[in-house]
Amino acid sequence: MPVYNPNVNREHDLGDRVADKTIIDWTIEWWKWLLSKSDEENPFTVVGPARPHRYIAGQPNELQQQTMKEYGESVWFVAGAPYAEPESTIRIPIPAGRWSILASPANVIACPEMFPSLKTLQELQKHVQKDAAGTYELYTLLDGFSLNGCVVDLTDKIVEVDSGILPPKNMMNINKKNNSDTTLHTIQYGIWVWIRPLASGDHLLRLHGYSRFYKLDTQYQLDVTGP
Repeated sequence: MPVYNPNVNREHDLGDRVADKTIIDWTIEWWKWLLSKSDEENPFTVVGPARPHRYIAGQPNELQQQTMKEYGESVWFVAGAPYAEPESTIRIPIPAGRWSILASPANVIACPEMFPSLKTLQELQKHVQKDAAGTYELYTLLDGFSLNGCVVDLTDKIVEVDSGILPPKNMMNINKKNNSDTTLHTIQYGIWVWIRPLASGDHLLRLHGYSRFYKLDTQYQLDVTGP
């Protein structure tokens, strides 16, 4: 495993841009990617043993390929895996290149499609703020060193996320009868970590979050390979 140099900044700041998109733009793209996955692919919907293909399904996707071709850089999405087996390590092969990594140890969203009783922006905000305040433990480690997270607060307005398709089952309690098309009207508050491109070799990424409504403790072995 390569020696980690703590003097080398491997983290992006909130205002940094990758492929001409900010972290806010990329978090919205992350949700589009996540919500386009079937129940079998989606890490939020399948309970049981960890299946590594679920966490990299469809990557690099069309957007990532396009930004890599146009800008020579893009973002690799690593989704939290709340249903992974305890103490398991999920291996993810990533091709070497200018791939930043985006992950979230804590993220709260609300939308009318998920909670039909919440009809106003103020009601959605109250729900998100209550859930966000219930987070007790939160950290992200890369090769044993703690990483800072970026706070992405999108609770002041509703963001429309066109997921392309709705998952075939009731993913995240989203029922198609509550939604006339494929657009979700969301607000979100999250702690996001995005990491600058890693050198070739093995890296260990651990996401840990604990609150009154969820528990996340997942390790990823990131195998950054040659072309």
